[in-house]
Amino acid sequence: MNIGEEKYRELYSIGDGTRFVVKDETSGLLYVRKDEKFGSPEMYEFLKNHTNPHLCRINDYFDMRTHMTVYEEYVSGVNLEELMGQGGLRNDEVEDIILQLCDGLEFLHNATPPIVHRDLKLTNIMITESGVVKIIDFGAAKNIDKEKNRDTVLLGTPEYAAPEQYGFAPSDARTDIYALGVVLEKLAAKPMYEHIIKKAKAIDPDMRYQSIAEFRKDFAGKGGKAPEEEKKPQRSSKLPGFRSGNKTNKVIGCIGYAMIIYLTIYNYYYNTEYTAPGQKICFAIITLVVQLGWVDALFDWTGIFGRVPGYRSEKPAIWFASRLFCCILSFSLWVIGLGSIMLLLGEIK
Repeated sequence: MNIGEEKYRELYSIGDGTRFVVKDETSGLLYVRKDEKFGSPEMYEFLKNHTNPHLCRINDYFDMRTHMTVYEEYVSGVNLEELMGQGGLRNDEVEDIILQLCDGLEFLHNATPPIVHRDLKLTNIMITESGVVKIIDFGAAKNIDKEKNRDTVLLGTPEYAAPEQYGFAPSDARTDIYALGVVLEKLAAKPMYEHIIKKAKAIDPDMRYQSIAEFRKDFAGKGGKAPEEEKKPQRSSKLPGFRSGNKTNKVIGCIGYAMIIYLTIYNYYYNTEYTAPGQKICFAIITLVVQLGWVDALFDWTGIFGRVPGYRSEKPAIWFASRLFCCILSFSLWVIGLGSIMLLLGEIK
């Protein structure tokens, strides 16, 4: 036992037997003790010293090297899954719960350094007897690292986990926004908040709300009615690879665009089939356009391919299939164009 743990007396286990309700003999307060494999001492230190009414308080933590032993506030009440089992919620109750969740998540995201919860779900949201919403269980939480290009450990609950939690990209505030969209979908009548849920749950993080403040403004200010300007997908004017500001993505983007330029120049100087200056220029331009067409098909740079059914689907299989279709379509269109121009190139000298 660590120095400082002797004041806690174990009362009983809860859940799957890995968590224990304990009593602080010095204060008489109850806490939940559990061992967490993830989470840094810096994160738990921040949560211990900075409290928010919508987050369960961290009273103590002990770094055991292989895991963290955490003493978390015992929240008396029911979780949202249990509450939903008692019957549906009124719209005003849903709005109150979501806005309280926004306050808790925004506090985490504004921490120094920022914290992402990564496991927001109905069973991790408690409603106290006085109606206060509290987010519990920081077992999957971590500090946001903008230098990482993907998550190295796959955590979260499948139904609530954003695509980046499967290793496609790094988790950040938008990961929690995705889960918040799932929570809203389960709590409310979907048609009322359909556009908010759809935007929050976008497969591409760049297409989601970029902050809790943005989500809250839309949710609280519009009552779920989509304005005309939001019916069209919001796109970044920046080149793919430079939208998120992530350094790794920028490096990959630079390498990709360098390869496009290299292949374009190579086809100008080294193709042996077309040797006349006009032919060489036309062939190089075609090479460049075809490659940029693939970039557009994958990342919807121009907004053209984003109109293809399923391109922004929330289901990964449909999302992937639509992009594959767009790549094939792009290639087919340019092959037709290439064939037509090649016929003309025979006449260009």
